[in-house]
Amino acid sequence: MVKIIADSSANISQIEAKEMGITVLPLGISFNEEEFLDDINISIDEFYERLTTSKVFPKTSQLSMELLEQTYSEAKKNNETILLILLSSKLSGTVNCANLVKNNGGYDNVYVYDSKGATALNRILVDVALQNKEKPAEEIIKILDEVRDRIELYAALDTLEYLHKGGRLSKTKAVVGNMLGLKPILTILKDGSLDVKAKAIGLNNAIKTINNLVEKSGGIDTNYPVYFLYSKIDTNGKKLQKCYEHLNLKQTKLLNLCSVIGCHIGAGVAGIVYVRKV
Repeated sequence: MVKIIADSSANISQIEAKEMGITVLPLGISFNEEEFLDDINISIDEFYERLTTSKVFPKTSQLSMELLEQTYSEAKKNNETILLILLSSKLSGTVNCANLVKNNGGYDNVYVYDSKGATALNRILVDVALQNKEKPAEEIIKILDEVRDRIELYAALDTLEYLHKGGRLSKTKAVVGNMLGLKPILTILKDGSLDVKAKAIGLNNAIKTINNLVEKSGGIDTNYPVYFLYSKIDTNGKKLQKCYEHLNLKQTKLLNLCSVIGCHIGAGVAGIVYVRKV
């Protein structure tokens, strides 16, 4: 049996990880000199409270080499095969670091998988990996590749402030955009990079745009989980979720966007992550 490991960008809490029988390794978050481990010594609610009230813009950091070495060594000692499903290599250096530690230590029982995604996209991959954990790691990876190519993520931002603070948008564009009520809709491309898929004026129009994007993609494959996203306040996420009540989804959940992604896009997000139909 393959042991499944994710990092905290997968939007799986430590409590959920125990229930699922997996391990979630925490990414780092810092507010100036204050350093935290995601969902270890700072909760997601505490993070968003700091994000929206502090004058300090937080920074995130990849998994430490020490933690990875410890994780690999423990697996080797226990004669376990482990599969790490990690934050996109286009968004973090975690995949490269995980491979470096694996190769330097000669850990043949370790498989590092680039999710080419984040948040609930990674969570869907974890769900799929768990369903197939009795299979060899190489076979699980082939299944993940097939599913990953069909996962779609669309998230409407409520504010441009954090794109500006993170250096992704000029102050002028952020101010003007917020004045106009501009809501960019982000997606993750198949190479794992973040991109603006569309723009809308006002949240209601943004939600309509997301719904159109879902329909144009081919629709939702309900054999897989569907996750709806919000950040800090669940109002916008619930508004989007309500649009899909008619599908009577059996595998669905509303998630507060993980801290390491939320710090770059702020509060008020409304998003959906799903596997599109073939």
